[in-house]
Order: sequence, then C-alpha cells, then structure tokens
Amino acid sequence: MFVIKENVVHRLTIEKSEFIALLIKINNPSEVNYYLNKAKIDYPKAKHYCYAYIYHQEKRFSDDKEPSGTAGKPLLALLENNHLDEILVIVVRYFGGILLGASRLLRTYSTVAKEAIHLATIIRKQEYYHYQIISTYEDYHVLKNYLVKNQIITINIRYDILIHLEIYSLSDLLVDLKNKFPNLNISYLGKKYYGN
Repeated sequence: MFVIKENVVHRLTIEKSEFIALLIKINNPSEVNYYLNKAKIDYPKAKHYCYAYIYHQEKRFSDDKEPSGTAGKPLLALLENNHLDEILVIVVRYFGGILLGASRLLRTYSTVAKEAIHLATIIRKQEYYHYQIISTYEDYHVLKNYLVKNQIITINIRYDILIHLEIYSLSDLLVDLKNKFPNLNISYLGKKYYGN
C-alpha cells in the first residue's frame, strides 16, 4: 500500500466547468466530514463536492447529485488501482453552464483526480513492530549504537530523568532487545504502518 506525503490541489477546466481535485492524507475516517466542510468553505458556491476515500478497510464515495456512477465510484476505483490508503479525494465542480454528458463527466472526474495523483509524492507503507523503551543515559549510548547498526527508526525521543523513545523495526526485536539490554524497560506497542 502507498500513502501521499503531502496534500495536492489540481485544477482542470472543461467546457467552462472548473474541476478542482483535492488529494488529502487522512489520519482517520472521522476527518472526512471536516475536509468536506472545509472544501465547502474554501470553494463556496460550487455545484458539486464529489469524493471518495480509503482508510484501511473502510471505503466510501459520493456522487453529490452528479449522475450516478460518474464521480464517486470512478474516484474510488482510481484510489484502489493506485493502491492508495489513508487518502481522501474531493473533486469540487463549478458548473459552467454546458452539460458534459455522463461518459465525458466520468472521464473528467477521473482525469483531474489522476493528474492530482501524478503530482503527489507517494511513499510505500510498510508494517513495522512498534516499541517503547525507557533507558538510563548510561544505557542509551549502547542502545543508540544498536539502533543505528540495525537500521531501526526512532520516531519519538524525550530526554527527562530517563530517556523515553519509540522505535519502529521491520522485524520482531523484543527478545533480542530484552537479552541485550536487560536493564531497559521495553514495551511492545503492536504493529504500525510507517511510510518510507
């Protein structure tokens, strides 16, 4: 699966109708309504706000009063065909007064979203083992060398009386970490996806 690194806005004008594709990275499905409302504020008086999103196993789409099957469903198919996840695409349409017909409408919604995807920086999601470690400053110097040597990703680090850090690893390191660093407090937090 893949995710976008940053949001993208792309415009296309066909027969005086303006189509604006908003490609948005989402952290959970509850953000969809927020971004739909934001699109309505940012692009007022548009006639349609069609969308599709994928968040893990959850998938939804809407034609927003366009002819059935001309907007939301092709947008969802485009996201699926590009193996995108954690993604929302909204296509805002300002109607220019000329009817495009169902097949041309479908092609236009697909084209503007496809061009937005081509403009995006796309990164692969990989499944990592996620750990939290609490270390003394003395133990941290040895731990840090171990993390660098094994190409383990440190995502959060907080220096306090003790050092608190979170790491991602492609392999299960719990037994190895506990054997090599018996004095550390190590917690397995489950599997997470992380882009690289």
